[in-house]
Amino acid sequence: MKNYKTFIPLLFGCLCFSWFYSSCISEINFDLDGEELIVVSGVITNSTDEQFVLVTQTSSFIQNIDTLLVTGTVYKDGEPLMDMERDNFNRLVMPPGFTLEVGSSYHVEITTPDNEILRSRPQVVQPKLGVDTMFFRIEERFDGYNINDQPINNQYVVAYAQVSVPDSIDGPLYYRWTADESWSFFEVPDPGMPNRLDHVCYLTADIDEHPSTILTTRNLKSNSIAVEVARRVLDPSFLYRHYFNANAHSIDSTAYEYYAKADRLISNAGTLYDEVPALLTGNVYKVDKEDEQVMGYVEFSIVNTSRLRIENFEIGINQFNQCMTRNPCNPPIGTPGDTTTWYCMCYDCAHVFGFETLNKPSYWE
Repeated sequence: MKNYKTFIPLLFGCLCFSWFYSSCISEINFDLDGEELIVVSGVITNSTDEQFVLVTQTSSFIQNIDTLLVTGTVYKDGEPLMDMERDNFNRLVMPPGFTLEVGSSYHVEITTPDNEILRSRPQVVQPKLGVDTMFFRIEERFDGYNINDQPINNQYVVAYAQVSVPDSIDGPLYYRWTADESWSFFEVPDPGMPNRLDHVCYLTADIDEHPSTILTTRNLKSNSIAVEVARRVLDPSFLYRHYFNANAHSIDSTAYEYYAKADRLISNAGTLYDEVPALLTGNVYKVDKEDEQVMGYVEFSIVNTSRLRIENFEIGINQFNQCMTRNPCNPPIGTPGDTTTWYCMCYDCAHVFGFETLNKPSYWE
C-alpha cells in the first residue's frame, strides 16, 4: 500500500515508494529507461482477511499499473502445500481452511504470464503476541498554519495496546501492527420521505494517519510496554460508538528491517541526506535471474486482533454540525433557530462519509 541524477528524480522515486508502501507491503525502485518493473505485495496470515498476494507491472509512475494474471503455490518447509486461487481483484488468495503453523517455514512461488518464476525467501512463522488491554488518550498536535498564518492545533484520539512481551532465549522478537476503524452513525427520517424509517449505519476504514507500527524486544527495559497503534483526528465519527481494530503481526528480523527502512524512507523524503529508495531490498526474486531484483515483500505471519470500543461519553467532546457542511442541516433538530443545542442530524450516512453499510460488524456490541 511503491535514477535521475538530480533532486527531482529522487523526489519522484520517494513518491513512487510512498504509493506502493501505503497500498500494503511493497518495495520501490526507479525506472530510468522505461523498463518494466514487477511489484509483488502480499500478506498471508491466520486471518481470512489477510491471505493474498498481488502482482503488478508498470513501466513508469505516470502510466497505468497493470495487475498481472499469475498463478501461485505456497510451500511449507520446502514442499508444495497448496495452490492459490484468484479472486475478483485478480489477487492470489488462499483457499478456505488454510492455516499457518508456528515454527514452520513458508514461501510462495509465482508464475507470470511470461513463464518467469518469482519466489519469496522462506520465513519461519513466529508465535502470536498477547495483548493485555487497549486504551486511548486525547492528545493535541500542531498541524501547521492556516491561510491567515494562524496555528492549527488539532485534537487526536490515540489508541494504545498494552502488551506483555514474552521472554525469548533465541534472541529478539519482532512485531508490527496495522489498524482499521469502524463506527456507527444514526440517520433520522427525511421529512421529504415520510415513509423512510430512521436506522443506524456502520462504516469501516483503514487508518492512513498511522499505517504501521513496528516493535522489537531488542534493548527493551521492560516486558510490559504501551504501543501506539492508531492515531485519528477527532471528528464526527466519534459521535456515537467507535472501534479501533489493532492487528499485531508476529514477524521475523528480515521483515522488521524491511519495514523499518521503509518507514525511514517515507519519513525522511525530501531532505538532502535521504537514503536512496533504490537501496530498499525485499524478499522476492526471479528464480532464473536471482541477481535481477523484483520489487516487493511477501509476509507470512500469525496475527492477533484486539479491539478498543469508545463511546461518545468517554470522549466528552460534542461535535456540532456533524454533516461537516458550511450551513447546518435544514431543518436542524432542536429549537427553531437554535443550531447548537442538538447535533445536526443528517438524512444519509453517505452524505457525510461517502460510504456506508446497514450490516452490523460481527464484533459489534
